[in-house]
Amino acid sequence: MKLTLTQASEVIGKTPDEVLYMVQDGRLAASNEPDNELVYLADGRVEFNEPSDPAWVFDFDEVLRAKKELDEGLDGQIRTLLGG
Repeated sequence: MKLTLTQASEVIGKTPDEVLYMVQDGRLAASNEPDNELVYLADGRVEFNEPSDPAWVFDFDEVLRAKKELDEGLDGQIRTLLGG
């Protein structure tokens, strides 16, 4: 199952920026869905569509694994101590 950045951040309990930092840090895998702004035609021409934003795509199992690691690590211990 594929998740968006917003969905992944809700599952993990972090902000979207924190989730992207986890990706940058190598603690969470993600793929980047291509931006469909350009369409390459068979004759070599390029057409522009409405501007669209590329989107991050996360695998649900990978998100759960990262959440489990956070909960078992220092982040989870601090959250438990603070009652959150």
